[in-house]
Amino acid sequence: MKPGRRDPPPRRVTPDLIAFYIKRAHQLRAEYYRNMWRAVWSWLIGIGRRQL
Repeated sequence: MKPGRRDPPPRRVTPDLIAFYIKRAHQLRAEYYRNMWRAVWSWLIGIGRRQL
């Protein structure tokens, strides 16, 4: 009889790990909004330059 398959133990989800990912998600979201508003502003400036 073959021995059973031994998988490594699953990773533990600790409060520190959850806090890290919450903080990282906030950073990514803030960066996304900064880039979005820069793109909108550049687009509006481009429209203004074309009309002159």
